[in-house]
Amino acid sequence: MIEALFKKNILLILVVGILFCNNTNNISTIMLPLELSQTTFGVELFNNKQTNSYFKHQSWITNNLSANGFISPSFSNTIDITYGFNIGYSSIYENQYLNNIIYSTGYHRKKFTSEGFRVSSFSIQPLIKINNTNWLTFNINYLFNIKGDDKVNNFLSFSYLRLFKKLYIISSGIQVQRNNNKIKLNYNISFNYSL
Repeated sequence: MIEALFKKNILLILVVGILFCNNTNNISTIMLPLELSQTTFGVELFNNKQTNSYFKHQSWITNNLSANGFISPSFSNTIDITYGFNIGYSSIYENQYLNNIIYSTGYHRKKFTSEGFRVSSFSIQPLIKINNTNWLTFNINYLFNIKGDDKVNNFLSFSYLRLFKKLYIISSGIQVQRNNNKIKLNYNISFNYSL
């Protein structure tokens, strides 16, 4: 019974992602708290003049060590693939609102295109617990070892996370980047299924 529901949910997530496949230079670094789910699969959609989708997976290996990854294919005019991997460490606090801070480092790459890039990242993500189903995150991202496209910049992310029926995690947020003295906003929404 559970396996049949899981197959239908993954199929829905894949269909939604494929409908919006179009890739630009967004990097997904947000990690979900352990209190919401041990392991998740999902789709994240970014919107800045066009919509791009990221297929994501995250797993908490221990109570304070997490790994996640994403892949974002594009089939518009040429085939190009953006992918990345993050590993994070969570410092746990016994505070009413600030539950933990996740420090993560990652590697991200865009291949098979003239606009390709390779970049490493370091991010600090405080998690603010509103209640058992609602969370806020503020993510500070520093990018280094940038090779290739110079359109990849450091950015800030703000997200709201909501747990539904102990299985679904929906998050909406905004990425703020400074590019050539202009502020660039990327809106995102993420649909995750908890295992």
